[in-house]
Amino acid sequence: MFAAESHKLPALCPLPSTEPVCTTGTEIEHWQQHEVLLKQINDAGCCIVSYYGGFPIYSYSYCRDDNPKAGCKVCLEEAAGIVVQNCNNTHGARYTRPSGSCCIRYENYQFCSP
Repeated sequence: MFAAESHKLPALCPLPSTEPVCTTGTEIEHWQQHEVLLKQINDAGCCIVSYYGGFPIYSYSYCRDDNPKAGCKVCLEEAAGIVVQNCNNTHGARYTRPSGSCCIRYENYQFCSP
């Protein structure tokens, strides 16, 4: 069970949930969304900006310190799969695993600094 007192999530992460939060508007194509999330899995803890069709896409991921590197990658891969499945063709999404062990987020506006 996630204990907020012992393992605080960064403000960029939403609260742990079973469903992602999808933001609608200008659509990011499915392949672009997938590519952004895969890049983010390899750079956990960083804010990354990617450009598609001249438009920036900002992405961020995070794993708690008690989640080892291999576990972090698996957690983010599962989170990315849930986001792609539930938020296909949206301009942003935020999702934190129910355990609070990792989060992933992308938006078409700057919510973090690369």
